[in-house]
Amino acid sequence: MKNTILKKRLFLLLLLTPLLALADKELEMRLTALSNVVEVKEVTDEAGFESRYIVKFKQPLCHKDPSKGYFTQRVVVMNRGFDRPTLVITEGYGAGYAAGPRYNNELSTYFNTNIVFVEHRYFQESTPEPCDWQYLRDEDAMADLHEVVTAMKNIYPNKWI
Repeated sequence: MKNTILKKRLFLLLLLTPLLALADKELEMRLTALSNVVEVKEVTDEAGFESRYIVKFKQPLCHKDPSKGYFTQRVVVMNRGFDRPTLVITEGYGAGYAAGPRYNNELSTYFNTNIVFVEHRYFQESTPEPCDWQYLRDEDAMADLHEVVTAMKNIYPNKWI
């Protein structure tokens, strides 16, 4: 009797393990499918999120004239679940500290949210090459944020904070 129960449990474990691995990669697949995403890299999380990714979005230097060129903007995505609300963070300028494994935000902890942390253009890894300062404008920074949030709402359709 014990042997039969053990075999059934082992069978279920073997059956469910690949499904759990696939669920783990669902966010990565969704991020990669976004049209303006050029790179997705999973990083270590020690703050209680299911997963954490560094995502690079392709953004025009000038949203009114994309012929001026493009740069990549770093976004850190911390996932608690597709059914959770999402907190967008634009504090500060660089996202280096948010990419660290222990970064969390008080509101995210309190409301159990996902986090989309958007690095400002011309800071850290979101600096265009070559660095032409004429495109460091509020209107383009706001358009960058709009592009990121609009894209991410395809993944996280619930409430945003």
